[in-house]
Amino acid sequence: MTEQEMMENWMRNATPGPQHAKLAKGCGEYEVNMIERGQPMAGKAKLEMILDGRVQIQHFKMDYNGMPFTGFGMTGFDNFSQRYWFTWNDNMSTGLFSM
Repeated sequence: MTEQEMMENWMRNATPGPQHAKLAKGCGEYEVNMIERGQPMAGKAKLEMILDGRVQIQHFKMDYNGMPFTGFGMTGFDNFSQRYWFTWNDNMSTGLFSM
Protein backbone atom coordinates (compact mmCIF):
# COMPACT_ATOMS: atom_id res chain seq x y z
CA MET A 1 0.00 0.00 0.00
CA THR A 2 1.36 3.42 -0.89
CA GLU A 3 1.64 6.25 1.63
CA GLN A 4 -1.29 8.03 -0.06
CA GLU A 5 -3.46 4.87 0.02
CA MET A 6 -2.69 4.40 3.72
CA MET A 7 -3.66 8.02 4.45
CA GLU A 8 -6.90 7.70 2.46
CA ASN A 9 -7.75 4.49 4.32
CA TRP A 10 -7.03 6.12 7.69
CA MET A 11 -9.16 9.17 6.83
CA ARG A 12 -12.05 6.94 5.68
CA ASN A 13 -11.94 5.01 8.98
CA ALA A 14 -11.63 8.22 11.04
CA THR A 15 -14.62 10.00 9.47
CA PRO A 16 -18.02 9.76 11.24
CA GLY A 17 -20.61 8.00 9.12
CA PRO A 18 -24.28 6.98 9.18
CA GLN A 19 -23.87 4.92 12.37
CA HIS A 20 -22.57 8.02 14.18
CA ALA A 21 -25.47 10.08 12.82
CA LYS A 22 -27.84 7.44 14.21
CA LEU A 23 -26.24 7.79 17.66
CA ALA A 24 -26.59 11.59 17.43
CA LYS A 25 -30.36 11.28 16.81
CA GLY A 26 -30.72 9.73 20.28
CA CYS A 27 -29.07 12.66 22.06
CA GLY A 28 -31.07 14.80 24.45
CA GLU A 29 -32.25 14.95 28.04
CA TYR A 30 -34.53 12.21 29.34
CA GLU A 31 -36.57 11.35 32.41
CA VAL A 32 -35.90 7.69 33.20
CA ASN A 33 -38.45 5.46 34.94
CA MET A 34 -37.60 1.86 35.71
CA ILE A 35 -38.38 -0.99 38.06
CA GLU A 36 -35.53 -2.64 39.94
CA ARG A 37 -36.39 -5.69 42.06
CA GLY A 38 -40.02 -4.63 42.11
CA GLN A 39 -39.26 -1.07 43.23
CA PRO A 40 -40.06 1.88 40.95
CA MET A 41 -37.15 4.29 40.44
CA ALA A 42 -36.74 7.54 38.57
CA GLY A 43 -33.71 9.32 37.25
CA LYS A 44 -32.37 11.64 34.59
CA ALA A 45 -30.12 10.99 31.64
CA LYS A 46 -28.33 13.38 29.33
CA LEU A 47 -26.86 12.08 26.06
CA GLU A 48 -24.61 14.14 23.81
CA MET A 49 -22.03 13.71 21.08
CA ILE A 50 -18.34 14.56 21.60
CA LEU A 51 -15.13 14.36 19.55
CA ASP A 52 -16.71 15.97 16.50
CA GLY A 53 -19.59 13.50 16.34
CA ARG A 54 -17.57 10.33 16.88
CA VAL A 55 -18.66 9.31 20.40
CA GLN A 56 -21.92 9.60 22.34
CA ILE A 57 -21.62 10.14 26.09
CA GLN A 58 -24.32 9.44 28.65
CA HIS A 59 -24.61 11.09 32.07
CA PHE A 60 -27.08 9.34 34.38
CA LYS A 61 -28.34 10.28 37.86
CA MET A 62 -30.93 8.73 40.13
CA ASP A 63 -31.75 7.85 43.70
CA TYR A 64 -31.09 4.13 44.23
CA ASN A 65 -32.79 2.90 47.39
CA GLY A 66 -31.96 6.13 49.20
CA MET A 67 -28.43 6.40 47.82
CA PRO A 68 -27.29 8.77 45.08
CA PHE A 69 -26.38 6.87 41.92
CA THR A 70 -24.40 8.48 39.11
CA GLY A 71 -23.11 6.80 35.99
CA PHE A 72 -21.18 7.70 32.88
CA GLY A 73 -21.23 5.83 29.60
CA MET A 74 -19.71 6.13 26.16
CA THR A 75 -20.97 4.58 22.92
CA GLY A 76 -19.30 4.63 19.54
CA PHE A 77 -18.97 2.87 16.23
CA ASP A 78 -15.59 1.66 15.00
CA ASN A 79 -15.51 2.11 11.23
CA PHE A 80 -12.55 -0.26 10.94
CA SER A 81 -14.12 -3.26 12.75
CA GLN A 82 -17.69 -2.28 11.76
CA ARG A 83 -18.82 -2.78 15.38
CA TYR A 84 -20.48 -0.65 18.01
CA TRP A 85 -18.72 -0.42 21.37
CA PHE A 86 -19.90 0.71 24.82
CA THR A 87 -18.30 1.50 28.19
CA TRP A 88 -19.90 2.23 31.57
CA ASN A 89 -18.65 3.44 34.96
CA ASP A 90 -20.67 4.39 38.03
CA ASN A 91 -20.24 5.34 41.67
CA MET A 92 -21.33 1.91 42.95
CA SER A 93 -18.38 0.12 41.40
CA THR A 94 -14.68 0.57 40.79
CA GLY A 95 -14.66 -1.41 37.57
CA LEU A 96 -15.21 -0.71 33.90
CA PHE A 97 -18.02 -2.45 32.04
CA SER A 98 -17.50 -2.73 28.30
CA MET A 99 -19.19 -4.44 25.38
